[in-house]
Amino acid sequence: MRDENEKDNLIAAAVKKAVGYTVTEITEEYAVQDGAEILVKKKICVKDVPPDINALKWLLGEKEEVTVSREDIERERKELTDKYFELMKKEQCKEEK
Repeated sequence: MRDENEKDNLIAAAVKKAVGYTVTEITEEYAVQDGAEILVKKKICVKDVPPDINALKWLLGEKEEVTVSREDIERERKELTDKYFELMKKEQCKEEK
């Protein structure tokens, strides 16, 4: 039973990585005032994690080796870099005091 549950968790994690997801990061800063810790700053960031083609390949069971030209690699690198910077522009962060 335990192995089946672990396998289900692994597959669910791979699906999440294959399709991409959103994560919320919370950073809090505290200070000591009158002997007590108080929250002085809180930052909440919502980030998009893009889909991962390797996770998708793993899920689909694709095991054959793929040969890629240098031009294809450079084109893919440029597309991924452009997408990364686009996502960074869309990243939503707000700071609370």
